[in-house]
Amino acid sequence: MSSVIAERPVVATPTILYLPPNVHSLAAATEAIEWGECYGLTLDPDQHATLRAGLGERVDGSWAASEVCDVKGRQAGKNDTAKVRQGAGVDLFGERLILHTAHEFPTANEDFLRLVAVYEAYDDLRKKVSRIRYANGEQGIEFLSGARIKYRARTGGSGRGFAEADCVIYDELQHLQPEHLGASFPTMLANPNFQAWYCGSGGFSFSGPAHSLRRRAILGDGGRFAYTENTAQIVEVVDGEIVLSSPLEMLSHESLMTHPGYANGRVSFEAFETMFWALGAEMFGREILCIWESEPNTSTADMPIDTAQFAQLADGQSEPVSGIRICLDADPNRQAPVFAIAGIRADGLSHVSVRHRVKRTDGRTVKTQVIEAAKKLTEAHGCDLVMPPGSPARAWLSELVAAGVEVDEMTAGEYAEGCGAIVSAVEDGSLRHRGQADLNEAVAGLAVRSSGDVDVWSRRKASVNIAPFVAATCALVRVPEKSSTMSTEPMFAVT
Repeated sequence: MSSVIAERPVVATPTILYLPPNVHSLAAATEAIEWGECYGLTLDPDQHATLRAGLGERVDGSWAASEVCDVKGRQAGKNDTAKVRQGAGVDLFGERLILHTAHEFPTANEDFLRLVAVYEAYDDLRKKVSRIRYANGEQGIEFLSGARIKYRARTGGSGRGFAEADCVIYDELQHLQPEHLGASFPTMLANPNFQAWYCGSGGFSFSGPAHSLRRRAILGDGGRFAYTENTAQIVEVVDGEIVLSSPLEMLSHESLMTHPGYANGRVSFEAFETMFWALGAEMFGREILCIWESEPNTSTADMPIDTAQFAQLADGQSEPVSGIRICLDADPNRQAPVFAIAGIRADGLSHVSVRHRVKRTDGRTVKTQVIEAAKKLTEAHGCDLVMPPGSPARAWLSELVAAGVEVDEMTAGEYAEGCGAIVSAVEDGSLRHRGQADLNEAVAGLAVRSSGDVDVWSRRKASVNIAPFVAATCALVRVPEKSSTMSTEPMFAVT
């Protein structure tokens, strides 16, 4: 069954709903809801709707839905629903392995700590736990029964090495990419009764898997699939095509009622009004009211770089051996600085990849880590640090210079040359990269702005953080056309 509700509900029940066929019993959903109530996780009606959609059972006791999707605006309770799903999975359904993945490590870690708090707050739950692992990359809860709930930040390889997972939770669905599914989805193949559970908010233009799931729900051809979404977006199907439009007034009572926090009285109108003026209409719509960006035109004619062509140039073992250059760039908020490397391979082809990512995971400031990494990388490779024009990373320029890092500041003209050069390298097939998720994502979300007679990458117009590709572009244009200077042994593992 598929329905796109035209009239807004009086409570935040799903505005887009798809239910799986052949549901015989909702007993598991009812038991999961009761489990949550026993342990301080009392859910709202919209969360009940998600569990009832996703935990319906067929006559033989297997899940009616092998995939479950829960989409809402930010702070609408998706993670509480997921916590109930995980706790019930271990306590009630006899599941042995649950993997919880998120786009960023801090998100996965926060979800881990919240579920740990539930198990530590109740004696009967705590007595079932044999061990809690807090080590970075190993976060998880292990039970006396042998069951495990493991937490991972998504990469192209996260999930590999696990087998027979009962459930994989994909948090931050809007950032999920095909290579992430490729790494983790097969962990469930040996399990005849698995579930993939997706949680996220409004999709971006580059959110391919999320758009695919939503399309299945709206068009009613999902198969063994459950989908619930709370959105203020107006969704219509005209002649078999999905037509999306935004509400006329985002701060109207009607629009805000689609957000469970407002509908259930947990968030005030004044709070949403403050959020609206702080974020602006577009971001407020996507983040709070779950208004999705449109999918990009499947034609590659208007894309700066053909993503399919770029994907064909991936070589997981690629590495440069000469002419190496390192470039630093950062996202506008300077929370995810990235160093890219470029150079010439042994076969004469050009190479670009993300060399090092700075993440706030050990208590040190981002600036401190950037300066330390810049010194080690430039010393290891015997080169200056390339800095793009107008880069947010220029905020650290004086500290980098004071620390003894030789900085190569690019001009706007050189940046334009670099943008043209990397496009040409992709088109003629002379470039190789390592297929890294953040680099692929940046390419898929690229946008351009005019600079004189040429186009250059635009941070403002881009739909994603393009810092990895900006850094790769600027590093590549600094690589000598013919180089015999061999690189030294790197001081960080190439990722």
